[in-house]
Amino acid sequence: MNSRQRILTRSKKYIVLIIVIPILLGLIGYFSPSGKSSSSYTAEASISLGNYQYPDLNNTRNVESLLTNEPFYKENLPYLKSEERDRIINQLKVTIVNDKTIQLSYTDTPKLLAIETVNRIMNAFLALDTQKYKQKEKVIQNTIHSLKKNKVGPDALVDKERFLYKLESTQLTMSSAAILKSVDDDQRATSVGLNSKNRATLGVLIGITIVFVWVTYPEIFRTKPKGGRNKKWIAHNL
Repeated sequence: MNSRQRILTRSKKYIVLIIVIPILLGLIGYFSPSGKSSSSYTAEASISLGNYQYPDLNNTRNVESLLTNEPFYKENLPYLKSEERDRIINQLKVTIVNDKTIQLSYTDTPKLLAIETVNRIMNAFLALDTQKYKQKEKVIQNTIHSLKKNKVGPDALVDKERFLYKLESTQLTMSSAAILKSVDDDQRATSVGLNSKNRATLGVLIGITIVFVWVTYPEIFRTKPKGGRNKKWIAHNL
């Protein structure tokens, strides 16, 4: 009897188990509760810093220090609990891309929490930046308005015009911070594991694999003929 015939004979002998095992594992997979994904996720966003002569918010080194220390979160995200602040400070990475760009990276579980945290930090920073930018813009605008209204003598006229030109040039080159790369909205969908149908399919496939190995197992350890004589089976049929 060759290997193929022996496998067929063994399959017929245990046909009930061969059918039942995949079905049973499929049912177990279908009705088992789905577990949520516990893998961590890193959310990233890039910000271009403003340009309005405010070093605390226009300098990458200063911004890196600002976003990785507690005062920023106490003042701009006051609703955060102390343990949340500590976790953000410990897990947030601020990378200086160039002299005007920073990248925020935050790793957490689940994915949605990582994304929301980066968005909170980014929005808080942009709100603070907008506030300081508007204050500086208002000061310059008021100064220009006052200079234009005030009359000066011939001796001071050149200095007045020079100062006005400088202020107006500064006003034209001023800019607030802006988002260069936001967290992709498409990444908000969070995987929560296999659904019932997929778990059932996986269970059936596992069952078929177990059955196949079980049926063919004795043939794996069956030795080849040596010296014109067949050796006996090392493994016997179960």
